[in-house]
Amino acid sequence: MTYEARYQLAEQHWWFANRRDAVHDLITSLQLPKTSAILEISCLGGPLIQWYQTAFHTGLASINVSSSNVELTKARGVAPNIAVMNRTNLAFVEPVLT
Repeated sequence: MTYEARYQLAEQHWWFANRRDAVHDLITSLQLPKTSAILEISCLGGPLIQWYQTAFHTGLASINVSSSNVELTKARGVAPNIAVMNRTNLAFVEPVLT
């Protein structure tokens, strides 16, 4: 499956839409400031973090092990703080979130 196909799946499939709603409800219930840091792991081209940006948060970062996926996300203009990184070995250079 291509990254574009994965992006479309993550954007339109009912499971991902329900996940977005669940994450929104969770973050809203925590009453976090809009500048709170949120790290998305495995961005799938950026639809979820793009939704975070438009919904309520500015302190966002995203990581993915695939450089192709990171490039696709950057090409969409999503997630200025995105990097190729493995979630088991986080290596952020300060400051990650602005």
